[in-house]
Amino acid sequence: MIGLKDFFRNIQNRHTKELFLRSVIQETIKKQFNIDIPIGNIEVKDSTITLRGASSGLKAAIYTKKASMVAMINSGQDVRTITDIR
Repeated sequence: MIGLKDFFRNIQNRHTKELFLRSVIQETIKKQFNIDIPIGNIEVKDSTITLRGASSGLKAAIYTKKASMVAMINSGQDVRTITDIR
């Protein structure tokens, strides 16, 4: 049986990895487009990044550079392999 201490350590490790992944995504967008998106507006689910609150112009610009951005994000971290940006 897993102890309570180990249970909370697993939750904390997962949360730390998720924040690191979101910060890598945020930095990549800032390098490419010089736009700062709050970490709270970045969601990663099933290897797909979803940007909430982003303008349609930014989403269109990201779509044109999607392949290079996915490669940059994946090279900057090893938490999860990203396959798509929406």
